[in-house]
Amino acid sequence: AQGLTHTCYQMYHRYPTHLAPEYVRFQAGQDMVPGANFYILRPEAAEALFYLHELTGHPIYREWAWEIFQVRTRHACPGRAAAAAAAAAGLPLI
Repeated sequence: AQGLTHTCYQMYHRYPTHLAPEYVRFQAGQDMVPGANFYILRPEAAEALFYLHELTGHPIYREWAWEIFQVRTRHACPGRAAAAAAAAAGLPLI
């Protein structure tokens, strides 16, 4: 669970916008490759971070969740309502 959640976090963290693409592909000899160039507010990564923090007590999961929340709020909730964001992964990995 911790390894899978780390991969989910990396999907957010490695892209310039820090929004995860809807999905990625894992190709032999390469890193994650974006499979879609949009973000539709899926909560699964944040939920996984919440549960791992509750189960392990490790503060890194709370820090990662806060980072994702801030980025999501900045890009997908500029007003009062949340909306899907285009070009989540429009640039290469950093």
